[in-house]
Amino acid sequence: RLYPSRDGLRLNLVANSSFEDDADNDGVPDFWQWGNPPRGTYDETFGFYGSASIVGAPDGRFLRQRNTTLAPNSFYTFSVYAKNEGQQEEGAARLFFNDVETGQSVSFAGTSFSGGCTRFNNETAYVLEIPMTTTDFNRFECTFTTTDRPLQATIQLYGEGVRFDALQLELGENVSDFTTDYSSASPQTAYLRVPPDYLGCTGAPTDPPECG
Repeated sequence: RLYPSRDGLRLNLVANSSFEDDADNDGVPDFWQWGNPPRGTYDETFGFYGSASIVGAPDGRFLRQRNTTLAPNSFYTFSVYAKNEGQQEEGAARLFFNDVETGQSVSFAGTSFSGGCTRFNNETAYVLEIPMTTTDFNRFECTFTTTDRPLQATIQLYGEGVRFDALQLELGENVSDFTTDYSSASPQTAYLRVPPDYLGCTGAPTDPPECG
């Protein structure tokens, strides 16, 4: 089953993007990991979207989500709602990238980006900074172009006393309204029949007729 890409249909690639789910009740939102202790706070009573959010950890520790696959030569837009409650340090939402095949970091030199982000770490990563003056929820956005290789993205959230919620990573060069999955509750569905391996289908004109 497939969902054809059409005008207005967007998919948020961040799993558990508003921190609502903790199925194993371990005090950490599903699909997210804290780095080394100390941890920040998983607040299940308050958020910009829904009823949960994350408050960043001290000592430069972070919450992260890894292994989001991105297509090559494509625009993506990353966004996050955040506010600085502790006003002790600036917060940051960072994106790191690795080549899917080699696992190595990738330089974005020569590619475009726009919005409120900057590049760092020898042009291999992007950061959205959350100023100490941001005392109400604001949305921070970054649009960038991927390289010519398939990538895996890692999101890291930093900042003692900084509250994060409603993260979104979506295909396209414009930020859209926040959604936890597809932007439509009932996207149009298409079905693809995949031939069995024993037919040896390659897409060549000499393929058996059963390959379709």
